[in-house]
Amino acid sequence: MNFKHVILAIPMTLLGPSALATTSLNTPPLSRQTLIAQLETCRVDRLRSGQLAVRNSPGGQARAGLDNGDIIEIYKQQGNWACVRVIRPAGDRLRGIEGWVNSNYVNCDQGFNHVIWEIIQSDSQDIARRVPRGICSR
Repeated sequence: MNFKHVILAIPMTLLGPSALATTSLNTPPLSRQTLIAQLETCRVDRLRSGQLAVRNSPGGQARAGLDNGDIIEIYKQQGNWACVRVIRPAGDRLRGIEGWVNSNYVNCDQGFNHVIWEIIQSDSQDIARRVPRGICSR
């Protein structure tokens, strides 16, 4: 996996209680930062028909469906299953949802142009502030 960005915990004295900030891997580390999670930003794009099921557990019951073009962040992987958070879905109703998807239908090798990458980063930070971590934090 190619990690696109990391989430770092900044000391509370700098940002206040339970503050999170993001930085790129190219940014030199600030003193006293603690790595929380490494994320990979990917796109659903290998569907030939239908939707990619978002499940409660690997191989478990489906709770939502993703379309080609939806942007996700991968938090962890178990074989062909990836625990993800939806960042930019086609429809806003799935924004921020977490669950397991079959990673055979996800492309993490493509790049995003600079404008799209800035939008994705902004959306990711907004979701992190508003929606508590769920399935992928277990």
